[in-house]
Amino acid sequence: NRFTPSITIASDPMNSVEVNLKVNPVKESPENILQLPERIAEAKGIKIIVCIDEFQQLANLPKWKNLEAMLRAEWQLQHHTTYCLYGSKMHMMKDIFNKTNSPFFKFGQLMNLKRIAKEYW
Repeated sequence: NRFTPSITIASDPMNSVEVNLKVNPVKESPENILQLPERIAEAKGIKIIVCIDEFQQLANLPKWKNLEAMLRAEWQLQHHTTYCLYGSKMHMMKDIFNKTNSPFFKFGQLMNLKRIAKEYW
């Protein structure tokens, strides 16, 4: 139901035929979208892990503070979905997870990983 196909044929069909496949945008709320992994996990009776690489980059978005609070509010209620949030800019990740005024303060376990040694690549 998100696609609206149409075919237009001009009065001279040899010279003008147009095919269009219009995509109608999703009209879901951000909260519904953030709940999707949990709803899928519950419906299928499974656990889901959502991995977000370079998570700290979200802090560069203009409305990051609102998004950060919304993510925390939705994710903390989920019991069948685990979030693995990682990034390469340690100082930014520490700001997100260690500042007492941050919604993600003490949200989960922090792990600092060392570089993979060249011989293991």
